[in-house]
Amino acid sequence: MIGHLLVKYESEWYADEALSKWNEIDDLFEEEKQQQKALIEAGLDELGITEPYLRDFALDVVDEAHKHVKSNWQLEKAQRIKPSLWWKQVAQVQAQNQTTSTEQSDANANCSSSNLI
Repeated sequence: MIGHLLVKYESEWYADEALSKWNEIDDLFEEEKQQQKALIEAGLDELGITEPYLRDFALDVVDEAHKHVKSNWQLEKAQRIKPSLWWKQVAQVQAQNQTTSTEQSDANANCSSSNLI
């Protein structure tokens, strides 16, 4: 059953060696950070906070939080996703076994029908 899942559904187990699809997520962190900064700046404007040191402090907190999140994401890729790549080999073997099983079943069916004649 797990072989069917591995072959049919892409997951971290079925990634390429370069983790290209997982690395695309990196850009989303930057987009999220910019969105949060825009929300904070709008909130500061609404509150009438114009002092540069207060505004810079608030934006620096966002930068620091995103550094932490991005660092955790890099660890996740390195420690959990990358080591799971060996499942791709399992999926390939499973797919080959399914093809071989199908070919053998077809051959057996042909032999059975020729014996009837």
